[in-house]
Amino acid sequence: MMNEQERTTVAHHESGHAPVAEQYEGVQALLRNHLTALTTLSQQLLKQETVSGSDVKEALENSLSKESRADAAQLQSDGKR
Repeated sequence: MMNEQERTTVAHHESGHAPVAEQYEGVQALLRNHLTALTTLSQQLLKQETVSGSDVKEALENSLSKESRADAAQLQSDGKR
């Protein structure tokens, strides 16, 4: 049986877990959404050891446009069913 201090500690820990889990899930989604750009930039870093801000911007724009096209194609495909 837990004493009052142990119950308080457990409750405090559990209440803090939900926001951390939500943030973790959000970061995971962000990384998945930008996987193409991250891959492009990591390959460039392996070759050149540096990337410029314009390189990052270009990779993100290309990634977003590819993903937007894929999302649009998926929505169109879903609409035909």
